[in-house]
Amino acid sequence: MFGGATKSGKPINSNTALTLSAFYNGVNILCNDYAKLPKSIYRKTDGSRKKIDNHSLSYLVSKKPNSYMTAYTFDKVMLLSVILKGNAYAIKVKDETTQRTTSIEFIDQQKKTVQVLDRGKGLVYKIDGKLYDSDDIIHVLGFTTNGIVGIGVVTKAAMSLGVNLNAQEYASEYYESKGEGIGVVTTAKPMDGDAKTRYANGLSTRLSSKDKFKVAVFDEMGSFQHIKLTPQESQLAVHLIHENHLFTIGSLF
Repeated sequence: MFGGATKSGKPINSNTALTLSAFYNGVNILCNDYAKLPKSIYRKTDGSRKKIDNHSLSYLVSKKPNSYMTAYTFDKVMLLSVILKGNAYAIKVKDETTQRTTSIEFIDQQKKTVQVLDRGKGLVYKIDGKLYDSDDIIHVLGFTTNGIVGIGVVTKAAMSLGVNLNAQEYASEYYESKGEGIGVVTTAKPMDGDAKTRYANGLSTRLSSKDKFKVAVFDEMGSFQHIKLTPQESQLAVHLIHENHLFTIGSLF
Protein backbone atom coordinates (compact mmCIF):
# COMPACT_ATOMS: atom_id res chain seq x y z
CA MET A 1 0.00 0.00 0.00
CA PHE A 2 2.94 2.35 0.57
CA GLY A 3 4.91 1.54 -2.57
CA GLY A 4 8.60 0.91 -2.89
CA ALA A 5 10.71 -1.94 -1.65
CA THR A 6 13.75 -2.66 0.48
CA LYS A 7 17.16 -3.40 -0.98
CA SER A 8 16.37 -7.13 -1.01
CA GLY A 9 13.07 -6.52 -2.83
CA LYS A 10 10.74 -6.87 0.16
CA PRO A 11 7.71 -4.57 -0.37
CA ILE A 12 7.12 -1.72 2.08
CA ASN A 13 3.54 -2.13 3.29
CA SER A 14 1.51 -2.51 6.46
CA ASN A 15 2.48 -6.16 6.88
CA THR A 16 6.23 -5.64 6.53
CA ALA A 17 6.08 -2.48 8.67
CA LEU A 18 4.68 -4.56 11.53
CA THR A 19 7.81 -6.75 11.45
CA LEU A 20 9.69 -3.77 12.92
CA SER A 21 9.54 -4.29 16.67
CA ALA A 22 9.44 -0.57 17.54
CA PHE A 23 6.62 0.10 15.08
CA TYR A 24 4.65 -2.98 16.15
CA ASN A 25 4.96 -2.11 19.84
CA GLY A 26 3.99 1.53 19.27
CA VAL A 27 0.86 0.61 17.29
CA ASN A 28 -0.05 -2.17 19.72
CA ILE A 29 0.19 0.13 22.77
CA LEU A 30 -1.96 2.82 21.14
CA CYS A 31 -4.64 0.37 20.04
CA ASN A 32 -4.72 -1.50 23.35
CA ASP A 33 -5.07 1.69 25.39
CA TYR A 34 -7.87 2.97 23.18
CA ALA A 35 -9.73 -0.35 23.25
CA LYS A 36 -9.69 -0.35 27.08
CA LEU A 37 -11.70 2.86 27.25
CA PRO A 38 -15.39 2.36 28.19
CA LYS A 39 -17.94 3.08 25.48
CA SER A 40 -21.57 3.93 26.15
CA ILE A 41 -24.62 5.59 24.61
CA TYR A 42 -25.37 9.15 25.79
CA ARG A 43 -28.21 11.60 25.20
CA LYS A 44 -27.25 15.26 25.02
CA THR A 45 -29.72 17.75 26.50
CA ASP A 46 -29.19 21.47 27.19
CA GLY A 47 -25.42 21.32 27.19
CA SER A 48 -25.24 18.20 29.36
CA ARG A 49 -25.30 14.51 28.60
CA LYS A 50 -26.92 11.51 30.24
CA LYS A 51 -25.83 7.89 29.96
CA ILE A 52 -28.53 5.55 28.63
CA ASP A 53 -27.96 1.98 29.75
CA ASN A 54 -31.14 0.52 28.29
CA HIS A 55 -30.61 1.80 24.75
CA SER A 56 -30.80 -0.86 22.04
CA LEU A 57 -27.24 -0.07 20.91
CA SER A 58 -25.64 -0.13 24.36
CA TYR A 59 -24.83 -3.84 24.26
CA LEU A 60 -23.33 -3.58 20.76
CA VAL A 61 -21.17 -0.59 21.65
CA SER A 62 -19.96 -1.70 25.07
CA LYS A 63 -20.00 -5.51 24.96
CA LYS A 64 -20.31 -7.38 21.67
CA PRO A 65 -20.78 -5.56 18.36
CA ASN A 66 -21.05 -8.79 16.36
CA SER A 67 -21.04 -12.55 16.76
CA TYR A 68 -17.27 -12.98 16.50
CA MET A 69 -15.82 -9.88 18.23
CA THR A 70 -15.90 -8.35 21.67
CA ALA A 71 -16.09 -4.57 21.96
CA TYR A 72 -12.40 -4.56 22.92
CA THR A 73 -11.35 -6.46 19.80
CA PHE A 74 -13.59 -4.38 17.55
CA ASP A 75 -12.27 -1.05 18.87
CA LYS A 76 -8.67 -2.25 18.62
CA VAL A 77 -8.95 -3.45 15.03
CA MET A 78 -10.78 -0.27 13.99
CA LEU A 79 -8.00 1.97 15.31
CA LEU A 80 -5.34 -0.30 13.83
CA SER A 81 -7.02 0.03 10.44
CA VAL A 82 -7.10 3.83 10.79
CA ILE A 83 -3.37 3.95 11.55
CA LEU A 84 -2.26 1.54 8.84
CA LYS A 85 -4.73 2.37 6.07
CA GLY A 86 -6.11 5.79 7.01
CA ASN A 87 -9.69 4.52 7.13
CA ALA A 88 -11.75 2.08 9.18
CA TYR A 89 -15.13 0.84 7.96
CA ALA A 90 -17.95 -1.11 9.57
CA ILE A 91 -21.44 -1.99 8.33
CA LYS A 92 -24.53 -1.51 10.47
CA VAL A 93 -26.56 -4.67 9.93
CA LYS A 94 -30.25 -3.88 10.47
CA ASP A 95 -33.35 -5.95 11.10
CA GLU A 96 -35.51 -5.86 7.97
CA THR A 97 -38.69 -5.39 9.98
CA THR A 98 -37.77 -2.98 12.76
CA GLN A 99 -34.76 -1.37 11.01
CA ARG A 100 -32.88 -1.53 14.30
CA THR A 101 -29.17 -2.22 14.17
CA THR A 102 -28.56 -5.82 15.24
CA SER A 103 -24.78 -5.99 14.71
CA ILE A 104 -21.81 -3.95 13.56
CA GLU A 105 -19.60 -5.84 11.10
CA PHE A 106 -15.98 -4.79 10.63
CA ILE A 107 -14.79 -4.52 7.02
CA ASP A 108 -11.40 -6.12 6.40
CA GLN A 109 -9.86 -4.00 3.64
CA GLN A 110 -7.34 -6.73 2.82
CA LYS A 111 -10.23 -8.96 1.75
CA LYS A 112 -12.81 -6.45 0.53
CA THR A 113 -12.47 -3.43 -1.74
CA VAL A 114 -14.02 -0.22 -0.41
CA GLN A 115 -14.77 2.83 -2.55
CA VAL A 116 -16.14 6.09 -1.19
CA LEU A 117 -18.22 7.88 -3.82
CA ASP A 118 -19.30 11.51 -3.55
CA ARG A 119 -22.73 11.78 -5.18
CA GLY A 120 -23.16 15.49 -4.41
CA LYS A 121 -25.93 15.07 -1.84
CA GLY A 122 -23.99 12.64 0.29
CA LEU A 123 -21.49 9.82 0.31
CA VAL A 124 -22.14 6.34 -0.99
CA TYR A 125 -19.95 3.37 -0.10
CA LYS A 126 -19.24 0.63 -2.63
CA ILE A 127 -18.03 -2.51 -0.85
CA ASP A 128 -17.23 -5.48 -3.09
CA GLY A 129 -19.58 -4.09 -5.72
CA LYS A 130 -22.51 -3.52 -3.36
CA LEU A 131 -23.69 0.03 -2.61
CA TYR A 132 -24.41 1.26 0.93
CA ASP A 133 -25.87 4.55 2.08
CA SER A 134 -23.67 6.55 4.45
CA ASP A 135 -26.22 5.99 7.26
CA ASP A 136 -25.46 2.26 7.10
CA ILE A 137 -21.69 2.67 7.40
CA ILE A 138 -19.40 3.64 10.27
CA HIS A 139 -16.41 5.37 8.71
CA VAL A 140 -13.52 6.54 10.86
CA LEU A 141 -10.97 8.71 9.06
CA GLY A 142 -7.37 9.17 9.95
CA PHE A 143 -5.31 12.03 8.54
CA THR A 144 -7.23 13.43 5.57
CA THR A 145 -6.70 16.12 2.96
CA ASN A 146 -10.24 16.13 1.53
CA GLY A 147 -12.52 15.13 4.40
CA ILE A 148 -13.77 12.09 2.48
CA VAL A 149 -11.04 9.46 2.73
CA GLY A 150 -8.09 9.25 5.06
CA ILE A 151 -4.40 8.63 4.51
CA GLY A 152 -2.56 6.20 6.75
CA VAL A 153 -0.09 8.03 8.95
CA VAL A 154 2.59 5.49 8.11
CA THR A 155 2.05 6.04 4.39
CA LYS A 156 3.89 9.34 4.75
CA ALA A 157 6.62 7.53 6.65
CA ALA A 158 7.24 4.92 3.96
CA MET A 159 10.77 6.20 3.37
CA SER A 160 11.67 5.99 7.06
CA LEU A 161 10.12 2.54 7.30
CA GLY A 162 12.08 1.45 4.25
CA VAL A 163 15.34 2.67 5.80
CA ASN A 164 14.62 0.76 8.98
CA LEU A 165 13.55 -2.39 7.16
CA ASN A 166 16.83 -2.21 5.26
CA ALA A 167 18.65 -1.76 8.57
CA GLN A 168 16.87 -4.78 10.00
CA GLU A 169 17.80 -6.90 6.98
CA TYR A 170 21.37 -5.66 7.17
CA ALA A 171 21.62 -6.53 10.86
CA SER A 172 20.30 -10.04 10.15
CA GLU A 173 22.80 -10.55 7.33
CA TYR A 174 25.51 -9.05 9.51
CA TYR A 175 25.03 -11.57 12.31
CA GLU A 176 24.66 -14.42 9.83
CA SER A 177 27.93 -13.62 8.05
CA LYS A 178 29.67 -12.67 11.33
CA GLY A 179 30.56 -9.22 10.02
CA GLU A 180 31.66 -7.50 6.85
CA GLY A 181 34.57 -9.17 5.09
CA ILE A 182 36.81 -7.89 2.28
CA GLY A 183 39.68 -9.90 0.83
CA VAL A 184 42.67 -8.53 -1.06
CA VAL A 185 44.96 -10.85 -3.06
CA THR A 186 48.44 -9.63 -3.98
CA THR A 187 50.86 -11.43 -6.28
CA ALA A 188 54.22 -10.59 -7.82
CA LYS A 189 53.30 -12.45 -11.01
CA PRO A 190 51.32 -10.48 -13.60
CA MET A 191 47.80 -11.79 -14.28
CA ASP A 192 45.48 -11.02 -17.16
CA GLY A 193 41.95 -9.79 -16.60
CA ASP A 194 40.27 -13.19 -17.08
CA ALA A 195 42.55 -14.87 -14.59
CA LYS A 196 41.91 -12.17 -12.00
CA THR A 197 38.15 -12.59 -12.47
CA ARG A 198 38.33 -16.38 -12.14
CA TYR A 199 40.46 -16.21 -8.98
CA ALA A 200 38.26 -13.51 -7.42
CA ASN A 201 35.01 -15.37 -8.19
CA GLY A 202 36.39 -18.70 -7.01
CA LEU A 203 37.74 -17.30 -3.76
CA SER A 204 34.60 -15.30 -3.07
CA THR A 205 32.35 -18.31 -3.75
CA ARG A 206 34.35 -20.59 -1.48
CA LEU A 207 34.72 -18.19 1.43
CA SER A 208 31.12 -16.97 1.28
CA SER A 209 29.66 -20.48 1.53
CA LYS A 210 27.74 -21.47 4.66
CA ASP A 211 30.03 -24.41 5.42
CA LYS A 212 31.43 -24.36 8.94
CA PHE A 213 34.98 -24.84 7.64
CA LYS A 214 36.12 -23.08 4.48
CA VAL A 215 39.37 -23.86 2.69
CA ALA A 216 40.28 -22.43 -0.70
CA VAL A 217 43.30 -23.70 -2.68
CA PHE A 218 44.46 -22.02 -5.91
CA ASP A 219 47.49 -22.51 -8.12
CA GLU A 220 50.11 -19.76 -8.22
CA MET A 221 48.07 -17.35 -6.16
CA GLY A 222 49.88 -14.77 -4.04
CA SER A 223 49.21 -13.68 -0.48
CA PHE A 224 45.69 -13.10 0.83
CA GLN A 225 44.84 -10.31 3.25
CA HIS A 226 41.48 -10.34 5.05
CA ILE A 227 40.11 -6.90 5.95
CA LYS A 228 37.37 -7.25 8.53
CA LEU A 229 35.72 -5.27 11.32
CA THR A 230 36.87 -6.16 14.80
CA PRO A 231 34.30 -7.61 17.26
CA GLN A 232 34.21 -4.22 19.02
CA GLU A 233 33.55 -2.39 15.75
CA SER A 234 30.89 -4.95 14.78
CA GLN A 235 29.10 -4.50 18.10
CA LEU A 236 29.14 -0.70 17.71
CA ALA A 237 27.82 -0.88 14.14
CA VAL A 238 24.85 -3.09 15.04
CA HIS A 239 24.18 -0.95 18.14
CA LEU A 240 24.01 2.20 16.02
CA ILE A 241 21.64 0.50 13.58
CA HIS A 242 19.39 -0.54 16.46
CA GLU A 243 19.40 2.94 18.03
CA ASN A 244 18.60 4.64 14.71
CA HIS A 245 15.82 2.11 14.13
CA LEU A 246 14.15 2.88 17.47
CA PHE A 247 14.55 6.65 17.12
CA THR A 248 13.15 6.88 13.60
CA ILE A 249 10.15 4.61 14.18
CA GLY A 250 9.50 5.99 17.66
CA SER A 251 9.20 9.49 16.23
CA LEU A 252 6.03 8.39 14.37
CA PHE A 253 4.22 8.15 17.70
